[in-house]
This record gives sequence, C-alpha cells and structure tokens, in this order.
Amino acid sequence: MDDLPHTHTYRFFSRAKWFSLLYVCPEFHNCLLFSIQISKTPEIHVQHHEPWWDARVCSRKKPISNTSKPASTASFHQLQHQGDQIPSNSPNPVKFPKTHTPHKTPQVSMSQAPMFYRIQQLRSTIGMPPSVRKNIAALGLKRRNSVVYQKVSVATAHKLRMVKELVKIELLDPQQVGEKKREDSTGYPSGFAKVGQL
Repeated sequence: MDDLPHTHTYRFFSRAKWFSLLYVCPEFHNCLLFSIQISKTPEIHVQHHEPWWDARVCSRKKPISNTSKPASTASFHQLQHQGDQIPSNSPNPVKFPKTHTPHKTPQVSMSQAPMFYRIQQLRSTIGMPPSVRKNIAALGLKRRNSVVYQKVSVATAHKLRMVKELVKIELLDPQQVGEKKREDSTGYPSGFAKVGQL
C-alpha cells in the first residue's frame, strides 16, 4: 500500500450541491477521490492527503496473469518436440498378437451315477393336513419307520421340503444304497452275520 501514489482532492467553491465521485483504475493501483463543487467563480484549492485505500478494493483479488506455464505442460511440449526429431528410419516397435484363451464351461459327465435319497418316516400322518399326507404317499412312505430310496431330482427335493419335519433324509451314492438296503432287511450292519438265536 505504501507504493501507491498520493491521493489528491480537488474542491470547487460555489452555492451548488456537493458531488463525490470515486474512480478506481482497472489495475487497482491508483485510487483518486474527486470532491467537486460546481461554482461560478473558478477558485481552485488543491489539498494534499495521505495515501488512501478502500477496504472494498483490498478485498478484490488481482487477476492472475497466465505468463508462466506449468512445468508439466512445458515438459510435455519438450517431449513432443523430441519425438518429432526422431528419424523416420528408426525400427518400429514389435506388436505381438493378442492371444485369447478359450473359456471352458464345466460340463457334467452323463456317465456319472445318480445320487439317491434314503428317506425314513419318523412320525405318523394321522391328523396331518391332506397336502402333507399326499406328499408322504407320493414319496412311497406308508407308515411310521418305513424306508424308501428315491433318485435325486428337483421334484423329489420339493416334496421333501414340504414334509421335512416328518422324515429323516440321507444322501447316498449307488454303492451305499446296496449296503443300506441289506442293513434294513437283516437288521444289522454289513459285515456282520447272524450266528444264532439269542
């Protein structure tokens, strides 16, 4: 603020009203205050004042000049200029063809043996709703503690979900089905034989 020029006030004496005009330069470097009074007699008195600065002018920011370029832009132009100076007989970069690995979808082999459900009825269907009794009959169960074997399928799984509180379910492969059937018929596990009557 000290480097600003001094402000001059010009006063013209007359009987008319006072008019004040504040003029601010576009560069915000000079501020001149003119106090003008229109008079018939051109008597001029010049008064010298200390540097004056308006707070509103101070609050405004000075526009930033774009004389300096960013370093990143300059470096980019330098690299571009260097790239233009590369001789045309330089070897071209080798482009390797893109290899696409075929996507293999998992396929279920048809030769795989189907799994089986071992279904044992634990509770009686007396007093149960007709839909429950219908699903129990569709599974092949006739009375309490009866056991049946059904292949794994969506329809069988849906029926078992409807009566899951009444049955016991085991998932077996074909080899285990034969062993379980033998246990159910004899009443003792496989590998044991009935020797005599107790």
